[in-house]
Amino acid sequence: MKILFICGSIESGKDGVGDYTRRLAGELIRQVHECAIVAIMDKGVEESREEQQDSEQTNIPVLRLPYSNGYRLNCKEAKDWIDAFNPDWISLQYVPFSFHPRGLPFGLGDSIQLLVKGRKLHVMFHELWVGMNTEASFKLVQWGRVQRAMIRSFIKNVNPLAINTHTKLYHLQLNKIGVSASLLPLFSNIAVVSSNTIFKDPDLLRFVVFGTIHPEAPIESFASSARKYAIDNNLDIEILCIGRCGSELQRWIDICKSKKIMIRVLGEQPSAKISEVLNSASWGLTTTPLLTSEKSGTVAAMLEHGLPVLCISKPWRVKDFPIDYTPFGVQSFKEGDLTPFLNTKNENIIINTVSYISNQFLVSLLKFK
Repeated sequence: MKILFICGSIESGKDGVGDYTRRLAGELIRQVHECAIVAIMDKGVEESREEQQDSEQTNIPVLRLPYSNGYRLNCKEAKDWIDAFNPDWISLQYVPFSFHPRGLPFGLGDSIQLLVKGRKLHVMFHELWVGMNTEASFKLVQWGRVQRAMIRSFIKNVNPLAINTHTKLYHLQLNKIGVSASLLPLFSNIAVVSSNTIFKDPDLLRFVVFGTIHPEAPIESFASSARKYAIDNNLDIEILCIGRCGSELQRWIDICKSKKIMIRVLGEQPSAKISEVLNSASWGLTTTPLLTSEKSGTVAAMLEHGLPVLCISKPWRVKDFPIDYTPFGVQSFKEGDLTPFLNTKNENIIINTVSYISNQFLVSLLKFK
């Protein structure tokens, strides 16, 4: 099977959906399929560029088209390249903010139709619209309504044969607007690197925070609970922060120091180093809301490395969605007591490997021969 993936940007390590697309394409090539990628709004290039990108020692042909040109011009330019590849399927990796700075990609459907030209189309919805949570501001709710209407119009225009999304929440939301989608769980963008040199100190509580720390996470309450647990159980405690954690990181540093909790900031690191750090920890922390944690690449990476994940996020609820829904491997922080979480056994975690998920992806396409 020949599959052409379309995403926004494909700069390695700078775009989560781009990294996802590259790893999926690489795995499919190893399974003896032909794949290529077109990045139609690439922020990492100033002019059009053809190149080979590597994913776990697998080369993938890539066409990168500059963000500054816009997707209308870029899709016209990509047409000949795609026609030469002549895929059986085109798979669009949909993230509204990848294609437009305000997440409003007007006319995207017409541009994609130009490339499809009778080929089979698949759409993966990585994100939908803003303002779906009950705590959202009036502005975000109205903004989201426009994005929702655009998705409905886009689907009607391009009429994809197969549609996937990562989260049960998004699956429900798509169904509510008449879009029939299937669930395809997320795999990690960080391949597990095995090492015989990693030692986990049984007297050390080591948590790892990977990627963006979102505002209003109850870090002070968590730090107090963690400090109490460590004292009660005669343990040391450490938090490792890796990746681009953002502006909230300094608040975490200040609070952890005030609670006498050691915190180390490792910053951006290559994939092998990230895997080593995840392997050295016992628990993961995420500030992504529980209901959207299924679409978080950093949560997927923690789970694939065998870490139970604790969600410490601000309140984020959605009308008509079960408030007690808990994704596999992720638990919500309850103020004052970490004991239930810290007693979680790693063997209960369901790991969605890239090999398993790529097979599920193929199954979803093969239904439409």
